[in-house]
Amino acid sequence: MRLPLQAYARRMCQDGDLADDLVQETFLRAWRARSQFKPGSHFRAWLYTILRNAFRNHYRRARWQGEFHEGAAEISLARNEGQSAAVELNQVRSAIDRLPPDQGSALRLVAVDGLSYEEAAQEADITLSSLKSRVHRGRLALMEMMS
Repeated sequence: MRLPLQAYARRMCQDGDLADDLVQETFLRAWRARSQFKPGSHFRAWLYTILRNAFRNHYRRARWQGEFHEGAAEISLARNEGQSAAVELNQVRSAIDRLPPDQGSALRLVAVDGLSYEEAAQEADITLSSLKSRVHRGRLALMEMMS
C-alpha cells in the first residue's frame, strides 16, 4: 500500500522528501483515526483522502511560514533601535502623503502593499509604463524630501 501512496504524493508535490513525509503523516493520521474507518468502505480511498488533506494542510501552513536566516536575525536583534524606527516610519508616511496623489498611490501599491508592477497597474487601472514612471518619480521625490 505504501508504494501507490508514495507515487500519488510525488505526483502532487513534485518533491520526494516531502512525499515521504506526507505518506508517513497519512499513516499516523490513519492510525489515530482508525476507529472512524467504517468496515466495508474502501480503505484505499480513505487513505488517499487523508493524504490529500495532509498535502493541502502542509501548503496552507507553508504559506504563512517564512525563511529563517540566522545571520539576519542576529543583526536585527543586536540593534538597539528604540523608537527611532517608529519615528522614521512616521516621517516616511508623512512624506508619501505630501507627494502628488498619482505618485503617492503608485508608490503605496508597490512599496507598501507589496504588489508587483503588473498587479499595481491593474489595480490603479493604468498602463504598466505609467505606473513604473509614477513609482520612479515618487521614489526620487521621497528621497529628496527625506535627505
